[in-house]
Amino acid sequence: MKNDMNIKTSLAGSRTFILLLGLMMLLFACVDNKFIIDDYRRIPNSKATKNVVYFLPRIESKFATRTLSPFPAYCKVKIFAFNAYGTQRSISSPVYRSLEPGTLSPSQTPMTLINGTYDFYAVSLKEDSLPPTFTDNIAIGLENNKDYLWCGISDQMIDQNGTTIPITFNHVATQIVVNIVNQDTLNPVTSIHDAWVTNPQITNDVTWDLTTGVISPADTLSSTGGLMQINGLTTSYIMVPIVMKNGKLPYLAVVTLQEGETMSCNVDIPFPEDGYLSGRSYNYDLYFNADSIILVDAEVDAWNDVTVSTDIESDN
Repeated sequence: MKNDMNIKTSLAGSRTFILLLGLMMLLFACVDNKFIIDDYRRIPNSKATKNVVYFLPRIESKFATRTLSPFPAYCKVKIFAFNAYGTQRSISSPVYRSLEPGTLSPSQTPMTLINGTYDFYAVSLKEDSLPPTFTDNIAIGLENNKDYLWCGISDQMIDQNGTTIPITFNHVATQIVVNIVNQDTLNPVTSIHDAWVTNPQITNDVTWDLTTGVISPADTLSSTGGLMQINGLTTSYIMVPIVMKNGKLPYLAVVTLQEGETMSCNVDIPFPEDGYLSGRSYNYDLYFNADSIILVDAEVDAWNDVTVSTDIESDN
Protein backbone atom coordinates (compact mmCIF):
# COMPACT_ATOMS: atom_id res chain seq x y z
CA MET A 1 0.00 0.00 0.00
CA LYS A 2 2.83 2.36 0.89
CA ASN A 3 4.49 1.68 -2.46
CA ASP A 4 1.23 2.43 -4.28
CA MET A 5 0.98 5.78 -2.52
CA ASN A 6 4.56 6.63 -3.47
CA ILE A 7 3.86 5.76 -7.09
CA LYS A 8 0.71 7.97 -7.15
CA THR A 9 2.60 10.89 -5.56
CA SER A 10 5.39 10.48 -8.07
CA LEU A 11 2.92 10.44 -10.99
CA ALA A 12 1.15 13.54 -9.70
CA GLY A 13 4.45 15.36 -9.36
CA SER A 14 5.43 14.36 -12.88
CA ARG A 15 2.15 15.61 -14.29
CA THR A 16 2.61 18.97 -12.50
CA PHE A 17 6.14 19.27 -13.80
CA ILE A 18 5.06 18.42 -17.35
CA LEU A 19 2.22 20.94 -17.14
CA LEU A 20 4.56 23.71 -15.92
CA LEU A 21 7.11 22.79 -18.57
CA GLY A 22 4.41 22.99 -21.26
CA LEU A 23 3.29 26.40 -20.08
CA MET A 24 6.87 27.67 -20.08
CA MET A 25 7.44 26.36 -23.60
CA LEU A 26 4.20 27.98 -24.79
CA LEU A 27 5.25 31.30 -23.25
CA PHE A 28 8.65 31.23 -24.94
CA ALA A 29 7.01 30.22 -28.22
CA CYS A 30 4.60 33.16 -27.99
CA VAL A 31 7.43 35.62 -27.35
CA ASP A 32 9.52 34.16 -30.18
CA ASN A 33 6.60 34.46 -32.58
CA LYS A 34 5.72 38.00 -31.40
CA PHE A 35 2.35 36.93 -30.08
CA ILE A 36 2.35 40.04 -27.90
CA ILE A 37 1.55 42.68 -30.55
CA ASP A 38 1.55 46.47 -30.07
CA ASP A 39 -2.04 46.81 -31.24
CA TYR A 40 -4.78 47.82 -28.82
CA ARG A 41 -7.42 46.57 -31.22
CA ARG A 42 -6.20 42.97 -30.77
CA ILE A 43 -5.12 43.10 -27.14
CA PRO A 44 -7.21 45.69 -25.25
CA ASN A 45 -5.16 45.25 -22.06
CA SER A 46 -1.79 45.37 -23.81
CA LYS A 47 1.08 46.70 -21.71
CA ALA A 48 2.83 48.13 -24.78
CA THR A 49 4.77 51.33 -24.20
CA LYS A 50 2.67 54.48 -24.52
CA ASN A 51 4.56 57.46 -25.93
CA VAL A 52 3.58 61.00 -24.97
CA VAL A 53 3.13 63.18 -28.07
CA TYR A 54 3.68 66.95 -28.05
CA PHE A 55 2.42 69.49 -30.59
CA LEU A 56 3.93 72.70 -31.97
CA PRO A 57 1.17 74.91 -33.46
CA ARG A 58 1.63 77.72 -35.96
CA ILE A 59 -0.37 79.46 -38.69
CA GLU A 60 0.63 80.06 -42.30
CA SER A 61 1.28 83.76 -42.65
CA LYS A 62 -1.17 85.68 -44.80
CA PHE A 63 1.71 87.72 -46.18
CA ALA A 64 3.32 87.00 -49.53
CA THR A 65 6.51 85.79 -47.81
CA ARG A 66 4.53 82.79 -46.45
CA THR A 67 6.35 82.93 -43.11
CA LEU A 68 5.02 80.92 -40.17
CA SER A 69 3.47 82.74 -37.23
CA PRO A 70 2.98 81.35 -33.72
CA PHE A 71 -0.47 80.15 -32.85
CA PRO A 72 -2.22 82.84 -30.71
CA ALA A 73 -2.73 82.42 -26.97
CA TYR A 74 -6.01 81.34 -25.36
CA CYS A 75 -7.37 79.32 -28.26
CA LYS A 76 -8.79 75.80 -28.11
CA VAL A 77 -7.77 73.03 -30.51
CA LYS A 78 -9.05 69.50 -31.09
CA ILE A 79 -6.45 66.96 -32.21
CA PHE A 80 -7.21 63.49 -33.58
CA ALA A 81 -4.82 60.63 -34.32
CA PHE A 82 -5.72 57.74 -36.64
CA ASN A 83 -3.64 54.58 -36.99
CA ALA A 84 -2.81 52.72 -40.20
CA TYR A 85 -6.16 50.93 -39.99
CA GLY A 86 -8.05 54.22 -40.10
CA THR A 87 -9.17 53.83 -36.49
CA GLN A 88 -9.02 56.82 -34.15
CA ARG A 89 -6.31 55.93 -31.63
CA SER A 90 -5.69 59.04 -29.50
CA ILE A 91 -5.39 57.83 -25.92
CA SER A 92 -6.54 61.05 -24.24
CA SER A 93 -9.06 63.83 -24.46
CA PRO A 94 -8.25 65.47 -27.81
CA VAL A 95 -8.82 69.01 -26.50
CA TYR A 96 -5.78 71.29 -26.21
CA ARG A 97 -5.43 74.98 -25.36
CA SER A 98 -2.74 77.54 -26.09
CA LEU A 99 -1.83 79.07 -22.74
CA GLU A 100 0.94 81.04 -24.46
CA PRO A 101 1.51 81.89 -28.14
CA GLY A 102 2.98 78.98 -30.06
CA THR A 103 2.19 76.34 -27.42
CA LEU A 104 -0.50 73.73 -26.81
CA SER A 105 -1.33 72.15 -23.47
CA PRO A 106 -3.77 69.24 -22.99
CA SER A 107 -6.97 69.98 -21.11
CA GLN A 108 -6.66 66.65 -19.29
CA THR A 109 -4.04 63.97 -19.93
CA PRO A 110 -1.62 64.41 -22.84
CA MET A 111 -2.00 62.31 -25.96
CA THR A 112 -0.19 58.98 -25.66
CA LEU A 113 0.25 56.56 -28.55
CA ILE A 114 1.87 53.17 -28.94
CA ASN A 115 4.55 52.67 -31.58
CA GLY A 116 3.20 52.99 -35.10
CA THR A 117 2.37 55.25 -38.02
CA TYR A 118 -0.44 57.78 -37.62
CA ASP A 119 -2.37 60.46 -39.47
CA PHE A 120 -3.06 63.57 -37.37
CA TYR A 121 -5.85 66.10 -37.85
CA ALA A 122 -6.28 69.34 -35.90
CA VAL A 123 -9.13 71.86 -35.96
CA SER A 124 -9.68 75.20 -34.25
CA LEU A 125 -11.83 78.33 -34.34
CA LYS A 126 -8.83 80.46 -33.37
CA GLU A 127 -10.68 81.46 -30.20
CA ASP A 128 -11.27 80.15 -26.69
CA SER A 129 -14.22 77.96 -27.63
CA LEU A 130 -14.43 74.45 -29.01
CA PRO A 131 -14.73 73.64 -32.71
CA PRO A 132 -17.86 71.74 -33.77
CA THR A 133 -18.21 68.03 -33.04
CA PHE A 134 -17.25 65.60 -35.79
CA THR A 135 -19.37 62.50 -36.33
CA ASP A 136 -17.94 60.01 -38.83
CA ASN A 137 -15.39 62.73 -39.66
CA ILE A 138 -18.09 65.25 -40.65
CA ALA A 139 -19.19 68.34 -38.69
CA ILE A 140 -22.37 70.36 -39.14
CA GLY A 141 -23.75 73.40 -37.36
CA LEU A 142 -21.14 75.78 -38.75
CA GLU A 143 -21.41 79.55 -38.41
CA ASN A 144 -20.46 82.66 -40.31
CA ASN A 145 -17.87 85.00 -38.82
CA LYS A 146 -15.78 82.05 -37.58
CA ASP A 147 -12.15 81.59 -38.59
CA TYR A 148 -12.12 77.82 -39.12
CA LEU A 149 -8.58 76.43 -39.01
CA TRP A 150 -7.48 72.96 -40.13
CA CYS A 151 -4.32 70.91 -40.38
CA GLY A 152 -3.79 67.40 -41.73
CA ILE A 153 -0.52 65.45 -41.37
CA SER A 154 -0.05 61.98 -42.85
CA ASP A 155 2.28 59.06 -42.11
CA GLN A 156 3.89 60.30 -38.91
CA MET A 157 5.98 57.65 -37.16
CA ILE A 158 5.63 57.51 -33.38
CA ASP A 159 8.33 55.29 -31.91
CA GLN A 160 9.67 57.20 -28.94
CA ASN A 161 8.43 59.17 -25.97
CA GLY A 162 8.28 62.94 -26.33
CA THR A 163 7.81 63.13 -30.11
CA THR A 164 6.84 66.65 -31.25
CA ILE A 165 4.43 67.00 -34.17
CA PRO A 166 4.37 70.41 -35.92
CA ILE A 167 0.80 71.53 -36.66
CA THR A 168 0.57 74.17 -39.39
CA PHE A 169 -2.96 75.51 -39.57
CA ASN A 170 -4.60 76.85 -42.71
CA HIS A 171 -7.82 78.86 -43.03
CA VAL A 172 -10.65 76.84 -44.58
CA ALA A 173 -13.60 79.25 -44.50
CA THR A 174 -13.93 82.08 -47.05
CA GLN A 175 -12.68 85.64 -46.63
CA ILE A 176 -14.12 88.72 -48.37
CA VAL A 177 -11.85 91.79 -48.42
CA VAL A 178 -13.01 95.19 -49.72
CA ASN A 179 -10.49 98.04 -49.94
CA ILE A 180 -11.81 101.58 -50.36
CA VAL A 181 -9.48 103.46 -52.70
CA ASN A 182 -9.75 107.26 -52.81
CA GLN A 183 -9.98 108.89 -56.21
CA ASP A 184 -11.48 112.12 -54.88
CA THR A 185 -8.44 114.11 -53.70
CA LEU A 186 -10.53 117.13 -52.65
CA ASN A 187 -12.90 115.28 -50.28
CA PRO A 188 -11.55 111.74 -49.75
CA VAL A 189 -12.77 109.04 -47.40
CA THR A 190 -10.91 109.36 -44.10
CA SER A 191 -12.45 106.51 -42.10
CA ILE A 192 -14.99 103.72 -42.14
CA HIS A 193 -17.57 103.64 -39.35
CA ASP A 194 -19.26 100.33 -40.14
CA ALA A 195 -19.40 97.83 -42.95
CA TRP A 196 -21.72 94.88 -43.62
CA VAL A 197 -21.91 92.05 -46.10
CA THR A 198 -24.83 89.65 -46.51
CA ASN A 199 -24.37 86.24 -44.88
CA PRO A 200 -24.71 82.87 -46.61
CA GLN A 201 -27.67 80.83 -45.34
CA ILE A 202 -26.31 77.87 -43.38
CA THR A 203 -28.13 74.52 -43.44
CA ASN A 204 -27.06 70.98 -42.54
CA ASP A 205 -25.77 70.65 -46.10
CA VAL A 206 -22.91 72.96 -45.12
CA THR A 207 -20.42 70.48 -43.65
CA TRP A 208 -16.78 70.37 -42.61
CA ASP A 209 -14.76 67.29 -43.59
CA LEU A 210 -12.11 66.39 -41.01
CA THR A 211 -9.93 64.41 -43.43
CA THR A 212 -9.73 67.07 -46.16
CA GLY A 213 -10.43 70.28 -44.25
CA VAL A 214 -12.89 71.39 -46.95
CA ILE A 215 -16.11 73.18 -45.97
CA SER A 216 -18.91 72.45 -48.43
CA PRO A 217 -20.67 75.58 -49.71
CA ALA A 218 -24.07 77.08 -49.01
CA ASP A 219 -26.29 77.83 -52.01
CA THR A 220 -28.45 80.75 -50.82
CA LEU A 221 -28.01 84.08 -49.06
CA SER A 222 -29.72 84.88 -45.79
CA SER A 223 -31.67 88.04 -45.02
CA THR A 224 -29.12 89.17 -42.43
CA GLY A 225 -25.80 90.94 -42.75
CA GLY A 226 -22.48 90.21 -41.08
CA LEU A 227 -20.55 93.04 -39.43
CA MET A 228 -17.13 93.28 -41.07
CA GLN A 229 -13.78 93.91 -39.44
CA ILE A 230 -12.23 97.32 -40.18
CA ASN A 231 -8.52 98.02 -40.62
CA GLY A 232 -7.96 101.54 -41.92
CA LEU A 233 -9.81 101.74 -45.24
CA THR A 234 -9.98 97.96 -45.56
CA THR A 235 -12.96 95.85 -44.50
CA SER A 236 -13.01 92.08 -44.28
CA TYR A 237 -15.35 89.30 -43.29
CA ILE A 238 -15.07 85.54 -42.79
CA MET A 239 -18.00 83.36 -43.83
CA VAL A 240 -18.77 79.83 -44.94
CA PRO A 241 -18.24 79.18 -48.66
CA ILE A 242 -21.16 79.83 -50.97
CA VAL A 243 -21.94 78.99 -54.60
CA MET A 244 -24.68 80.84 -56.50
CA LYS A 245 -25.21 81.19 -60.22
CA ASN A 246 -25.40 84.85 -61.27
CA GLY A 247 -25.59 85.83 -57.60
CA LYS A 248 -24.88 89.21 -56.00
CA LEU A 249 -23.31 89.72 -52.60
CA PRO A 250 -24.67 92.99 -51.10
CA TYR A 251 -22.01 95.18 -49.42
CA LEU A 252 -22.62 98.36 -47.41
CA ALA A 253 -20.07 100.65 -45.78
CA VAL A 254 -20.73 103.85 -43.81
CA VAL A 255 -17.78 106.18 -44.39
CA THR A 256 -16.65 109.63 -43.26
CA LEU A 257 -15.26 112.13 -45.74
CA GLN A 258 -12.54 114.67 -45.08
CA GLU A 259 -15.08 117.46 -44.60
CA GLY A 260 -16.82 115.44 -41.86
CA GLU A 261 -19.75 114.34 -43.97
CA THR A 262 -21.01 110.79 -43.45
CA MET A 263 -22.31 108.79 -46.38
CA SER A 264 -22.98 105.21 -47.44
CA CYS A 265 -21.19 103.14 -50.05
CA ASN A 266 -23.67 100.52 -51.25
CA VAL A 267 -22.69 98.06 -53.98
CA ASP A 268 -23.50 94.53 -55.12
CA ILE A 269 -20.46 92.31 -55.44
CA PRO A 270 -20.85 89.82 -58.31
CA PHE A 271 -20.25 86.17 -57.51
CA PRO A 272 -17.20 84.51 -59.04
CA GLU A 273 -18.09 81.92 -61.67
CA ASP A 274 -17.26 79.02 -59.33
CA GLY A 275 -18.49 80.78 -56.18
CA TYR A 276 -16.69 81.68 -52.98
CA LEU A 277 -14.72 78.55 -52.17
CA SER A 278 -13.25 77.03 -49.01
CA GLY A 279 -9.81 78.33 -48.08
CA ARG A 280 -9.82 81.26 -50.50
CA SER A 281 -9.73 85.02 -49.99
CA TYR A 282 -11.37 87.41 -52.43
CA ASN A 283 -9.98 90.96 -52.66
CA TYR A 284 -12.04 93.80 -54.14
CA ASP A 285 -11.06 97.43 -54.67
CA LEU A 286 -13.87 99.96 -54.32
CA TYR A 287 -12.85 103.16 -56.13
CA PHE A 288 -14.53 106.19 -54.56
CA ASN A 289 -14.88 109.66 -56.04
CA ALA A 290 -17.39 112.48 -55.98
CA ASP A 291 -19.40 111.16 -58.91
CA SER A 292 -19.31 107.39 -58.68
CA ILE A 293 -18.31 104.27 -56.80
CA ILE A 294 -16.65 101.63 -58.97
CA LEU A 295 -16.06 98.06 -57.81
CA VAL A 296 -13.05 96.39 -59.39
CA ASP A 297 -13.08 92.63 -59.97
CA ALA A 298 -11.56 90.54 -57.21
CA GLU A 299 -8.12 89.07 -57.00
CA VAL A 300 -8.60 85.48 -55.86
CA ASP A 301 -5.83 83.96 -53.79
CA ALA A 302 -5.17 81.09 -51.51
CA TRP A 303 -5.84 82.63 -48.11
CA ASN A 304 -2.17 82.45 -47.13
CA ASP A 305 -1.19 84.85 -49.91
CA VAL A 306 -3.50 87.67 -48.84
CA THR A 307 -1.54 90.74 -47.80
CA VAL A 308 -4.33 92.42 -45.82
CA SER A 309 -6.33 90.62 -43.16
CA THR A 310 -8.41 91.18 -40.06
CA ASP A 311 -5.97 89.63 -37.64
CA ILE A 312 -2.54 90.88 -38.62
CA GLU A 313 -1.68 91.93 -35.08
CA SER A 314 -2.67 88.63 -33.49
CA ASP A 315 -0.53 86.62 -35.91
CA ASN A 316 2.67 88.59 -35.50
